[in-house]
Amino acid sequence: KVLLIFDGLDEFPHDLSKQEPSEIVQILRGDLYKSCRVLVTTRPWRADQIRGNASLKVIFTFIAIEGFSESNLSAYINKFFATEPEKADELVKLIKCSEVIRENISRIPIYVAMLCILWRECEKEKRSIIYRLKTFSQLFGQIVTFLKDHYLSKYSTPNETSTLYEDINEHLSKIGRIALPGLFEKRL
Repeated sequence: KVLLIFDGLDEFPHDLSKQEPSEIVQILRGDLYKSCRVLVTTRPWRADQIRGNASLKVIFTFIAIEGFSESNLSAYINKFFATEPEKADELVKLIKCSEVIRENISRIPIYVAMLCILWRECEKEKRSIIYRLKTFSQLFGQIVTFLKDHYLSKYSTPNETSTLYEDINEHLSKIGRIALPGLFEKRL
């Protein structure tokens, strides 16, 4: 018995609804190795493409892992802030009040970790800014800005901070120029 595991279908550039010579597509469509069990992981948008295709829908069984449950999230945050319970309470309250954070950040463990680090390191003034953010991109922008500032505070002297900040921004721009076309093509 053989189990084939394909991790990250959302990063696979081929269309499963079309007949293609790719062996991977043929395996995923059930045309090759029919006796094998096939496990495929993907982000939700790609799973929706499969669900929308009648012939593919019958081949696959769908299981969703949604990330943290509300109780898992609270437990994680309380452990992160074990010595600062008031910060934990504030962050849990923010997540409950902010639809942007609740829907986009709180389900993905790495984002929760970044948010906890941001919350731990920010003074009250910055936290009040976070309370007022309305979009995921605004929040993510705050996290990225914090990570840049945090890096610079550890690895630069005051004289080289502005130069390193420009270098970081240039590197992020290069990454963005690579990522943007993939985003438009629904390829990460």
